[in-house]
Amino acid sequence: MKKSKIKDYNDTVEHDVISQLLELVPVHSIYLLQISTDKNSQIINMPPTNKRSKIIKSYTLFVITYKSISKNLGLLMDDLYNKTQQKYRVYLITMVLSTAIKELNYGSNFLLNILKRTPCIFKDSDNLDKFIGFGLLYHPNFYEHIHRVWKNRMERANYWISMVYVDDCKEDEFVNLGMLNYGLEQICVALIYVFWEFNPSYYSLPYLMHLCSHFSDLPQAYFLKSTYQRKRTFYLLCNARNQMRFKAFQEYSSHDSKKAYNLCEQFLQEATTIGEKQLSKIKLLHYKGKR
Repeated sequence: MKKSKIKDYNDTVEHDVISQLLELVPVHSIYLLQISTDKNSQIINMPPTNKRSKIIKSYTLFVITYKSISKNLGLLMDDLYNKTQQKYRVYLITMVLSTAIKELNYGSNFLLNILKRTPCIFKDSDNLDKFIGFGLLYHPNFYEHIHRVWKNRMERANYWISMVYVDDCKEDEFVNLGMLNYGLEQICVALIYVFWEFNPSYYSLPYLMHLCSHFSDLPQAYFLKSTYQRKRTFYLLCNARNQMRFKAFQEYSSHDSKKAYNLCEQFLQEATTIGEKQLSKIKLLHYKGKR
């Protein structure tokens, strides 16, 4: 751990989270995108009766590193969770310093918004500070690119979801849930690009839903903080591909996959409405040069 940099920590994030992160990856700087707190309570009625509550803080951090991280991002986030005694859930977006400098020189609204609007909670050097004075990039060509990305991603999402319950095909519930998983991934990535102009490199569905929750209540309303049944459906969707890999016989009923299908169709419709509204807003900026 870089003890000389403890003075650079921001008090809004526990030191344990930052110190463990510094142990695991070669950090240049860390930016705080979000803090949230979840409280899980248990009431036990069998003797000895007890009431337990556990508070888990979660952070979304954008981390610039000096070199590429060899470990899978999901495993890295799990390591942080375990090394902090499962008290803090950390969602990471990472980028190598050389890539960040290249994109900032070219023009990256995503990175500029990080530098300008989010608190820097750790910094090893000041070599990105010169970019803070740069203006955001607006131009019709950039809007058209965003629109094409949105259109292509949403067409893929429509394709995956429409492939479920095709006439004259033998149904496999694992396959149906797996295709719905792919469709949800494409919806999330489309929304993230429209709102942030950012392409995630890690595609776990819970992770993508978490990123979407930064700018929309849609993930919470449909999956993350919804009814027990919807949470169960989300669990099935997240694990469908592993079930296909490791299970020879399907364990879910057609009722399960039909519920998931209906929920994903509704999610797709709502996401389309939200994304189109955001596109209309940014079109004004890119075509009229408004700030």
